[in-house]
Amino acid sequence: MMTSADSSILVNRREETSGAAVKGHIKLEDGLNIRDLLDLKDAFLDITEGRSEKISYSEFREACQTILGSTHEEQLKELYLQVDVAGEGHIDWDMFCSHLLRQFYEKDDKMKATKVPQWQRHRPIGSPHKETVQHIDILQNPKRYITISKEGMIGMWDMKMRMTNTLKVESGLVKSRNLWITSMAVLHNLSHKIAIASTSKEIMIYDLQSKKGTSCTCRIQGLPYAPLSLHYWSSQTESILCYGDVHGNVTAFLFDKTDSPNLFEPTSRPSSDSDGEDVTEVPYDKILAGHYEHVKVVTHRGHSGWTRKVMYAPHLDLIISCSTTSTNSLVLGMKEKNKTLMRTTAFNVPQGVNCFDYNPHMNIIATGDVDLMVRLWNLM
Repeated sequence: MMTSADSSILVNRREETSGAAVKGHIKLEDGLNIRDLLDLKDAFLDITEGRSEKISYSEFREACQTILGSTHEEQLKELYLQVDVAGEGHIDWDMFCSHLLRQFYEKDDKMKATKVPQWQRHRPIGSPHKETVQHIDILQNPKRYITISKEGMIGMWDMKMRMTNTLKVESGLVKSRNLWITSMAVLHNLSHKIAIASTSKEIMIYDLQSKKGTSCTCRIQGLPYAPLSLHYWSSQTESILCYGDVHGNVTAFLFDKTDSPNLFEPTSRPSSDSDGEDVTEVPYDKILAGHYEHVKVVTHRGHSGWTRKVMYAPHLDLIISCSTTSTNSLVLGMKEKNKTLMRTTAFNVPQGVNCFDYNPHMNIIATGDVDLMVRLWNLM
């Protein structure tokens, strides 16, 4: 039977037709309103009183002509045959309502699929960035956007894209005018912390809500090559910070401790940055030498050019990376137990891959390629 929700759909459909007469190309059912349906229901009950609940075509036609007035015989016949899909020669009220609802739902789906979005008018937004925006991400608690640009300017925005705060990244290794930020990753399990990569061969960890505002709390220094891309993932028991560099390498820091507010526990007296905050300096060679108990490093050189993007896919336990080279354009890095060198599987794309994304539900990688193609990779 028809519910109140179904009735509202029919009323909305009636409003769309604006009471237009049932003629020409307009279907008979498109002109029905809720009053018409109630009258037709009563007619069905009157006709079938004391006998079977089903009515014949002649009875259906007579009821429609009485309630709806002048109607086309062809349209009545067409509607009746569509309801009587089994060809029994009789229909009942439930069959009639089911057909109407099915038609209206199908029409709504088609309209939704073809309707052009009505975008709001563009609103100019001031930006603190003077160079290319290298990364955009979202922070939680409170929810807000964070952006970072090449010259090291960080911008924070509320969910209505209103600027709430700005910060200039500083490096202890190069002058501010020579600083070139390449990527950023939000450390979601560490409260209000982000990782920032720069061409000064370091990865900086910034605390966005430290005691003195926003400050650098950790620097991973002495990387072999300048990092270009960052990605961070965490679970309740482990976390991974991976990066790709200008030499085609992919490196991942594997952490087996997630209950600490810091990725790297200080092993010596920390230095101090320009704001007086403690900064933990973490030399890359000491990580490799095992000076940090809860950190392990795995790596591979799967690309012959710059590693444009990296991503850890936990569903596959793979590190995916890409490069704008015709060989080894897309590489899957697999961690192996007790080994520091990852096993790789590579795919070639003409002119290489600029970017990619991975859908864990469909198990598909989509790549945006230099040859202006979008390719889908099914990881069966």
